[in-house]
Order: sequence, then C-alpha cells, then structure tokens
Amino acid sequence: MAKDFAAEQQFAASPEVVFAMLSDPAYLTVLLERTGGREVKVSSEPTDDGGAELGLGRLLPAKVPSFAKPFLGETIEVDERHTWGPADGDGAREGTFTASFGGAPASVQGTLRLEPDGEGGTRRVIQGRAKASVPLVGGKVEDLVRDQLMRLVRKEQEVAGHWLEGHHDGR
Repeated sequence: MAKDFAAEQQFAASPEVVFAMLSDPAYLTVLLERTGGREVKVSSEPTDDGGAELGLGRLLPAKVPSFAKPFLGETIEVDERHTWGPADGDGAREGTFTASFGGAPASVQGTLRLEPDGEGGTRRVIQGRAKASVPLVGGKVEDLVRDQLMRLVRKEQEVAGHWLEGHHDGR
C-alpha cells in the first residue's frame, strides 16, 4: 500500500523567477543545508526545451521512531531527481520528482506544477506517493516518509521566501 500526499506553496514572485530559484544550485544548496542536510550535492542542467534536470543529494540524521530505525539506520542518504519541462505561454510548467533513501525500502515519486496565481505570484502544486516495501510496518514507514516530506515543504516555503526577498524584486 502507498500513501498519497499533496501540498501547495505560494511564492511572491513570477513563475519565471520561481523557476530560476528552484533550478539555481546556490538556492538548492542553501535549502538542503537549512533542512538538516549534510554532504550536500546539487546538480542543475538546463534542457534543450527550456526546462531543467536537477539532482539533489544529502545525508540526513535519522530522527525517526524506533520501529523505523532498523530500516533507515542512523543517517538517511536521500537522492532526489526533479525534471522540469518548458514554460507555456503564461509561464506555467510541469515536472516530476523521485526520491530514494539509500538502501531503505522506501521511495517517493510525484508531479510538480508551477502556475501563476493571478496576483503576480506563483503557486507550486506538489502531488506524490510514498511507498515502502516493509512487511508489517510498511504503512507506518509510508506515513513517516509522507510526514517528513510535508515538514520539508513547510520549511522550503520559509527558505524560499527569504531567498526571494534577498535576491529578487519579485517580478
């Protein structure tokens, strides 16, 4: 069984500016470090169609309940991949993401969408599914992964807001 999740983020900047931030290795490094990551590795490659392929790697301390420790260990090696497509006429973009957790029997995948919110800002819609293949406690591990991702989404909203205030005028 897998656990679905969804989240929305609001940014006080245009889709073009938000996409530039979300594909900027400097921003991504700050984000991963401010969310507890160590040994951060970031790659960002533009695609021929105006999109981007991102690689985000880091080690996180495994602050997890005792039932998950045998599967996750003391640290979790997170490997994320994001692929963004080109912008359409109003600046909206679609993308996908995946995340694996070292040797842990858990993974995440989903879709991303950036779209103008009609007030000069941008909304990012995240929809995904957490899956764990662990007998008996798989559902609990999926809940744990989903909950951790939702914490990351909330923290990213804060980090992105500070980044945009310090790096762009929002247009």
